[in-house]
Amino acid sequence: MIMIIIIIIIIIIIIIIIITIIIIIISSIISISIVIIIIIIFFLFFFFIIIIIIIIIIIIIIVAIIIIIVIIGVVVVVIVIIIIIFNIVIMVSLANLF
Repeated sequence: MIMIIIIIIIIIIIIIIIITIIIIIISSIISISIVIIIIIIFFLFFFFIIIIIIIIIIIIIIVAIIIIIVIIGVVVVVIVIIIIIFNIVIMVSLANLF
């Protein structure tokens, strides 16, 4: 009778040990997968931020180039207008001389 009780206790202890090992393995797998998911989300977020920064930089460069072209165009137009006005003034003054 005592032997049967000891065998039952040993079987119960073995079952508890097996169940705890299974639970530890499952929880470690779950925690590892959660960590992997968090790392993937972090890298995707980081990649997304880098793409947004690159797009903003490209837009800023394009706008800067457009502004520079417009400024150059305005300067050229102003210079051409000044040259034309100068020519008209010179022509008028030459016509007044003769």
